[in-house]
Amino acid sequence: MLRRAACLVTAGIAAIAFFPGAAQARPYDDRPTTPAGDTFVGEGRGRLSDAEARAERDAYRQARRAGYSRHDCEEQRTQKTPVGDNNWFVRFTIECSEDDDDRPNPGNGGELAARLVNAESGLCFDASNSRPRIEECDGTREQAVEYDRDLNLTVLGRCLGVSGNRVVLSRCDDGNDQRWNSLTSNNRTVLLENRSSGNCLAVLDADLDEGAAVGTRSCDNSDTQEWQVRR
Repeated sequence: MLRRAACLVTAGIAAIAFFPGAAQARPYDDRPTTPAGDTFVGEGRGRLSDAEARAERDAYRQARRAGYSRHDCEEQRTQKTPVGDNNWFVRFTIECSEDDDDRPNPGNGGELAARLVNAESGLCFDASNSRPRIEECDGTREQAVEYDRDLNLTVLGRCLGVSGNRVVLSRCDDGNDQRWNSLTSNNRTVLLENRSSGNCLAVLDADLDEGAAVGTRSCDNSDTQEWQVRR
């Protein structure tokens, strides 16, 4: 459980420690360090079509957790082994390498752009169609979260705020419902606490599946609330 007195830091210090570039002029890269290429093997059992789908999902989930997006990866081979009547064991292998051109670009007005990535699932905060959720990281503008020294977070020129437990995008007004504190979770992740509600930015589905809505919940340091800031 977080110890609030020890973990709550000022917005300026939080920006330096966890939102690279907010208080520094030099470029900074907070993406996980990975080799030039990685191989991931997913496994699945059951009817052939089910086993294939499970093995593919397993491989890409491993890749996401390592910091890769789907288009960074290529299928290498699929091994199918019958293990009984209408029952199969499938191994699905992919090879992934990073594309440096996939990074969001810095925003205007002294702001910087980054991706907020759920640390457990490897999926990105996405604001497409004004419905905050987690999706496969794809480098689009809907996933580029701009921030400043005061941890005002904006997507597509609108500020990220709260309405009850919902996360909403609306015109920026400098209200506390649109301001966030950074709570230290560990040396790789942060929790984002809304200054008005005191709740943390969270994936509302504990399974952390693609398309799961993002809102706010009481801060509890769970997997649904841990985020990485990647540029």
